[in-house]
Amino acid sequence: HLVTHQLTRVVVPFVMACSLAAQDDSAACQAMDVMFTEGVVPAENFLIKLVPKGHEMSPKLSCTVGYVRFVKALMTWDEDVIEETIKQVKTVEDQATVVIKNKKKQATLAQQLDCQIIEGDCTLIRAILTFTKMTLTAYVKAGYLLRSASKIYDKCCKAVEKINPETVAKRKMNSSERAAVQAASEHYLALQASASMGFGLVNLMMSLMPDKILAIVKLLGFGADREAALQALELCSSSRDMRSPIAKLVLLWYHGIARSSLGLDGDNLEAGIPDSQRIMTEAGEVYLKSPLFLYFSGRVAYLKRDTELALSCFLKSVELSGQQREVKHINMYELGFIYITRRQWKDAADAFYMLKTETRWSTGYYSYIFALCLAASGDVTAANAELHNIPSVVKNKNSNYEKLVLRRSAMYKDRTLQQNDGVLYALELAYQWNQFTYLKRDQCQEVLTTLRAIHGDTIRDRCMEAVSLGLQGSLMIQMENVEEAERVISDRKLVFFMRLVAKEENL
Repeated sequence: HLVTHQLTRVVVPFVMACSLAAQDDSAACQAMDVMFTEGVVPAENFLIKLVPKGHEMSPKLSCTVGYVRFVKALMTWDEDVIEETIKQVKTVEDQATVVIKNKKKQATLAQQLDCQIIEGDCTLIRAILTFTKMTLTAYVKAGYLLRSASKIYDKCCKAVEKINPETVAKRKMNSSERAAVQAASEHYLALQASASMGFGLVNLMMSLMPDKILAIVKLLGFGADREAALQALELCSSSRDMRSPIAKLVLLWYHGIARSSLGLDGDNLEAGIPDSQRIMTEAGEVYLKSPLFLYFSGRVAYLKRDTELALSCFLKSVELSGQQREVKHINMYELGFIYITRRQWKDAADAFYMLKTETRWSTGYYSYIFALCLAASGDVTAANAELHNIPSVVKNKNSNYEKLVLRRSAMYKDRTLQQNDGVLYALELAYQWNQFTYLKRDQCQEVLTTLRAIHGDTIRDRCMEAVSLGLQGSLMIQMENVEEAERVISDRKLVFFMRLVAKEENL
């Protein structure tokens, strides 16, 4: 009778839960594959069709929808998409909390742990998206959410480790507890991979903070172990969990973009290339055909200073993106700056025109770059009209990017933006976004020749002179002509240039 009772109370619910969980896991993985190959909308539609009308989507599938929208929000920076995603994941978080706390649902231990991880994922997504608002209030709220997510993941990791099959046999438990734990231990590897994603992402984010902030972060109890974070993300990326593709993207972003952009390896821009190539090889054929992964292939080629291959990858990604506008936009951004460094002004203008008309992130900033490219191409009349219209399209005057374009547009309130001005200030933006570091020596020389021609033609004020000399010096240093760079930039002018850039960037 006792054995029958235990089978009825523990094993039968567990078997049924396992069947449903396996279906959800499979569907979630398929949805993520659809997102990376076909786009966000097809992935959402795929998940919605799985749920019969009048039925509630399971926490796992709801969380998958949250991740899909999260990726879209990060690629678009559209305020409406960000707000909708925050609301949606908060609903999922509440749904998961009900499963965790409501004992009447008789959730298995594995289900409870899964929902705890989902709760942490939703809190983390809300934290990251809140950060994007870039206001003091948003930073404080995001910090609180990040702290909450960190605590949830620490708790999850400890709970998951308790069902490690290697340790379960050694623990003293009553028969009922042992039956539940042994049942859950069959899901140990899957739960470990799920928890590793959030743990790794939180620690990686914290470890990339500036040193002064990092000291405060550690005092507040945040984890900031970069090596542990990367190991956790590698563990998740090699699993079949639905978070695996996200972990791959995070690792590709870190090795392919963050390490070079943040100078984590000093002057060695190529340090992240082997890891990036390994991740893309391990991703397999499904993801290698994905427009988003093609974008990262372009980034790796750019790190190698192979501009032609990078250009080819970005263009191919745009071609394959179809209705995936978000993927198309991040590729057009890269293409725009490649065209600027190659002085293909009409192509650059076309790229930034698409961004200014189709995206909702900083329309004023894209309008400014578009105006510069128009002027550089020789269409001065259209460029000035665009420049004078910038104050009317700036929405967030607290944004550092839009403060910059407002100051620059004010400079030309009473004078005309000329072709040389457009060339100079467009190249200045390329410098600010660290584009010169990806150029080969001969490409640097070509840009330098362009700047010298401008400098010898018309330099109308000290600001233009400082920018011109500073850019020339930067290119000479990039070409390892330090002595020549010192001759070009006098101490007084160098200090003026550095102060100017610090004031204008304020980033």
